[in-house]
Amino acid sequence: MTHAAPEEITPNVVIPDPAVRRRVGVALYLVSLAAGLATLLFAFFPELAAGTDIPTRAVAFVTAAVTLLSSAFGLVVTLPNVPRT
Repeated sequence: MTHAAPEEITPNVVIPDPAVRRRVGVALYLVSLAAGLATLLFAFFPELAAGTDIPTRAVAFVTAAVTLLSSAFGLVVTLPNVPRT
Protein backbone atom coordinates (compact mmCIF):
# COMPACT_ATOMS: atom_id res chain seq x y z
CA MET A 1 0.00 0.00 0.00
CA THR A 2 1.42 3.38 -0.95
CA HIS A 3 0.70 6.49 1.01
CA ALA A 4 -0.06 9.81 -0.61
CA ALA A 5 2.05 12.82 0.24
CA PRO A 6 0.38 15.24 2.67
CA GLU A 7 0.02 17.91 -0.03
CA GLU A 8 -1.89 15.44 -2.19
CA ILE A 9 -4.35 14.65 0.60
CA THR A 10 -4.98 18.24 1.65
CA PRO A 11 -3.58 20.56 -1.02
CA ASN A 12 -5.02 23.67 0.64
CA VAL A 13 -3.04 23.39 3.89
CA VAL A 14 -1.04 26.54 4.64
CA ILE A 15 1.35 24.84 7.08
CA PRO A 16 2.03 21.43 5.54
CA ASP A 17 3.68 19.84 8.58
CA PRO A 18 0.94 18.57 10.94
CA ALA A 19 3.35 18.57 13.89
CA VAL A 20 4.00 22.29 13.42
CA ARG A 21 0.27 23.03 13.13
CA ARG A 22 -0.32 21.07 16.33
CA ARG A 23 2.50 22.83 18.23
CA VAL A 24 1.26 26.28 17.19
CA GLY A 25 -2.30 25.39 18.19
CA VAL A 26 -1.24 23.95 21.55
CA ALA A 27 0.94 27.00 22.27
CA LEU A 28 -1.97 29.36 21.55
CA TYR A 29 -4.33 27.29 23.70
CA LEU A 30 -1.88 27.14 26.62
CA VAL A 31 -1.21 30.89 26.60
CA SER A 32 -4.94 31.52 26.38
CA LEU A 33 -5.55 29.17 29.31
CA ALA A 34 -2.82 30.88 31.35
CA ALA A 35 -4.30 34.32 30.63
CA GLY A 36 -7.74 33.09 31.68
CA LEU A 37 -6.38 31.62 34.90
CA ALA A 38 -4.49 34.84 35.67
CA THR A 39 -7.69 36.82 35.10
CA LEU A 40 -9.57 34.61 37.53
CA LEU A 41 -6.75 34.83 40.06
CA PHE A 42 -6.66 38.64 40.04
CA ALA A 43 -10.47 38.83 40.01
CA PHE A 44 -10.81 36.72 43.15
CA PHE A 45 -7.66 37.99 44.90
CA PRO A 46 -7.19 41.66 43.93
CA GLU A 47 -4.77 42.13 46.84
CA LEU A 48 -2.21 40.11 44.82
CA ALA A 49 -1.90 43.08 42.48
CA ALA A 50 -0.40 45.08 45.39
CA GLY A 51 -2.28 48.28 44.62
CA THR A 52 -1.24 48.56 41.00
CA ASP A 53 -3.10 47.96 37.77
CA ILE A 54 -0.07 46.50 35.94
CA PRO A 55 -1.18 42.84 36.31
CA THR A 56 -4.63 43.68 35.00
CA ARG A 57 -3.20 45.57 32.04
CA ALA A 58 -0.67 42.79 31.33
CA VAL A 59 -3.39 40.12 31.37
CA ALA A 60 -5.60 42.25 29.12
CA PHE A 61 -2.71 42.73 26.68
CA VAL A 62 -1.87 39.00 26.60
CA THR A 63 -5.54 38.12 26.16
CA ALA A 64 -5.88 40.55 23.27
CA ALA A 65 -2.67 39.28 21.63
CA VAL A 66 -3.74 35.63 21.96
CA THR A 67 -7.18 36.45 20.57
CA LEU A 68 -5.60 38.16 17.58
CA LEU A 69 -3.14 35.30 16.95
CA SER A 70 -5.79 32.62 17.44
CA SER A 71 -8.12 34.36 15.03
CA ALA A 72 -5.38 34.68 12.42
CA PHE A 73 -4.38 31.04 12.95
CA GLY A 74 -7.98 29.95 12.52
CA LEU A 75 -8.55 31.99 9.38
CA VAL A 76 -5.23 31.23 7.71
CA VAL A 77 -4.51 27.65 8.83
CA THR A 78 -7.68 25.96 10.08
CA LEU A 79 -10.41 27.39 7.85
CA PRO A 80 -8.79 26.50 4.51
CA ASN A 81 -8.54 22.90 5.71
CA VAL A 82 -12.30 22.58 6.34
CA PRO A 83 -14.06 20.96 3.36
CA ARG A 84 -16.66 23.05 1.58
CA THR A 85 -20.04 21.39 1.29
